Formats: sequence, C-alpha cells, structure tokens
Amino acid sequence: MESKQLLAGVLIALLAAACAPLVIPGKVMLKLGQSAGDASQSVEITFIEVLEDSRCPVDAVCIWAGRVKVLLEIGYGTEIQQYTLTLGQLLEGDIDSIAVGEYMITLIRVDPYPLVSQPVDPADYQITLNIQS
Repeated sequence: MESKQLLAGVLIALLAAACAPLVIPGKVMLKLGQSAGDASQSVEITFIEVLEDSRCPVDAVCIWAGRVKVLLEIGYGTEIQQYTLTLGQLLEGDIDSIAVGEYMITLIRVDPYPLVSQPVDPADYQITLNIQS
C-alpha cells in the first residue's frame, strides 16, 4: 500500500512540475499554447499561433528563403497585448524583437523546419525566444 501512495505522490509532483510556468530571462522554448513568466510574475509570454510559415522547405529549391511569423500574447503588469514577431526576411513593418518593461524579447528559432514531403502539424510548432533584461 505504501508503494502505491509513494508512486501517486511522485506522479503528482511530476505533473505539477510539467505544468509549472517557465522562468525568464534566458533562452525559453515554448510549444503552442505554452507560457513563460518571470519570478515576480510581472511578465507572462504565451505562444498563441504561427501566422505564416513561408520558409523554403529543406527538401526544395527556392528563390526566396521565406520567413515565419508567430503571434505572442504578452502580459505585463495589468496590460495584455498581442505582438507578431518575424524570423527570416523582414519586410517593412516586421519586427523580430519587442521591448516589454525591463525585457527585450527576440524570436530566434521556430521548429520544425518545413519539408515539402511532410507538412507541419500546427500542434508540433515550438519557438525559442531569447529574453534579456
């Protein structure tokens, strides 16, 4: 009986750790719908969706390298705003970084990289942000 209780306790602790918000600053990886916040809970960043992924697939020949645009929701203090960050070729109006409070948030990677032979399932996207204070 004690081993079942111990196992249940370990499972609960692992689930709680898996659901705990990631702490910033530093490099932060977020899956779709996942959030990261700082220790003081003054800022929270949520990966909402990939708005565009026109990057040239690895298994293709393209004349344009393309780009990927992601939508983030960032809560700072009592305000919540949405921002679009772009990785790749920036066109007029595109940004790859945003200053929020004491933090500079930069999009540095979006995975998986597209393949012609295998379309990306939106649920598989993961972004990497570099967050500096």
